[in-house]
Amino acid sequence: MSGEVKAWFVALSKVSRPRFRELIDRNARIELKDLGIVQTREEFLDSLEQRDDATKGAILLTQVISSQDGVDIVEVCYRFDSNEQLSRETYRYLDGRITSVIQERLGTNCVGFF
Repeated sequence: MSGEVKAWFVALSKVSRPRFRELIDRNARIELKDLGIVQTREEFLDSLEQRDDATKGAILLTQVISSQDGVDIVEVCYRFDSNEQLSRETYRYLDGRITSVIQERLGTNCVGFF
């Protein structure tokens, strides 16, 4: 997993708006496929407060599917107290910054995910 994507997950676990601001390219797009939403960097940053409330207490487990040529594909298990979500997330990065994120829900449980 690239340093950029590792930094993304650290920032996500702390819901660090300043770190995301540094990490995400100003022209980046964050696509949440299951919600049918594409966010700009600023829209994503504005949504972090809501995300903090929604993910409080969650455990994030990651498994790299592939990492090459500025693209990491990661399966992510979000474990909450009452449910789970398994996602495939594709990160594009260049020169230390995230340029694109696509999140796709794979399922409502993480069975078989370490």
